[in-house]
Amino acid sequence: MSDKTPLKPCFCKDCTRGRIHVHLAISAIGHDLLVTVLGGSQHIGAVAVAEQGHVFLRQCEGHREGEIARDMALTLAQASARTVCVVCGIHYDHITRTEIDQVLAMCKELEAFARDALQTLPLQSFR
Repeated sequence: MSDKTPLKPCFCKDCTRGRIHVHLAISAIGHDLLVTVLGGSQHIGAVAVAEQGHVFLRQCEGHREGEIARDMALTLAQASARTVCVVCGIHYDHITRTEIDQVLAMCKELEAFARDALQTLPLQSFR
């Protein structure tokens, strides 16, 4: 990818349960990966960068996506042997405890799907 080529997702996956929808997209930035996990009223709630078993996490005040971003960054960095940045923002007004549990389960499902894809697809698929 040249410096003038716009960043385009090279891998996307959606998960929906009832009114809850979570979208995952992976884009390559050189050899590294940018992962976005978004749902509902999209925003940046947390950012995690993982490399070589270490993670940097920044969760915005009042947000709760940090655990999702941290876990996914670590899992995908280990699976791909790349630096991985996960940007996560999921917000639904009047979300119930059951729907929160659904969001967490859907994110784990998307994480596992992405991990498996990173381990099985050729590396050039993520460029």
